[in-house]
Amino acid sequence: MHKNRNARLNAHLGELNAWALAAKNLNDIQETAERIRRFARSQRYVHNNLFLWFFTVLGSIVCLLGFWPQFHVSPDTRLILKIIGGFTALGCAFGIYWRYAKVKQAGDKLYIRAVAIAAGVTRDYSYDPKALWYELKDRFHMFNDGDEGQKISTRYTGNDQGIDFELVEFRYVDVRRYTTTDGKGRTRTKTQKTTKYKYAMLVQMSEFNFLSINVPRFSQAWDSASHSFNSKFKVRCASEIKAAKFFDPKVVLAFTDQFAFIKSLDVTPMSRVCIELSHEVMPTKVSTPSLREPDTYLARLVAPSKLVLLERAKALIHFINENK
Repeated sequence: MHKNRNARLNAHLGELNAWALAAKNLNDIQETAERIRRFARSQRYVHNNLFLWFFTVLGSIVCLLGFWPQFHVSPDTRLILKIIGGFTALGCAFGIYWRYAKVKQAGDKLYIRAVAIAAGVTRDYSYDPKALWYELKDRFHMFNDGDEGQKISTRYTGNDQGIDFELVEFRYVDVRRYTTTDGKGRTRTKTQKTTKYKYAMLVQMSEFNFLSINVPRFSQAWDSASHSFNSKFKVRCASEIKAAKFFDPKVVLAFTDQFAFIKSLDVTPMSRVCIELSHEVMPTKVSTPSLREPDTYLARLVAPSKLVLLERAKALIHFINENK
């Protein structure tokens, strides 16, 4: 019975993963939500881990016996107890964790898909992560960070009122080497690696290639009459006249009050624009509900979180087009 219960849940989770990939619109999400509701009536989204828990405890006891001084056995037997008990306990504990993660991953994948559909973006799996990074690093400054492991780890595409755009997650690794000295004067070189991420919206515009923000694209600096604006945005331009014309008082005020979320804005001579943003712009970074609580999960699935930052970034693009 327990085996059938776990097999049924695993089969259902596999179907959820397939439905998440196949969903094209919110109607598909609604249909999947109904399937989840039907399944939840007959079974919980929890594996039966009775045997795994039993052998986790048993393995732990056997392993501890190998360390217990009052347990009089030979050294070889003691070593065998440690190895068999330790591997049994760790293996079963990993099995419990893997089952928990399997439920979480299926629920997360479907919910993130719903968020993306509601936001009007589609996950792209067809690109080469390394090749796309090479292409972008030759165009924009923000992709030139990191010592190793650089790649575009996630990519979404979308269209808003006729304007195509991309959302990308840039993953890279910073490597820091430092020297330590122990009490005997011996020195050792250690390496510390830190994985970091950056996020950006990429969009093709027309005739917007003459200024950048918080990026040294151009040599000429430009300041507005607003101290608040200047403290947030370091503008560099190809022409002070063009920059001053674009940043009229209305635009300066809008950037200061509405678009302060911009981390940087870079442009190419062909008016390809890269706007660096925080992680909240990506569907993959939303807080996801737990499939183990079906009622709460379904309530959020049919009304997924909005990507507020993405909507503000879209508004920025239209604002630039209207005022450039």
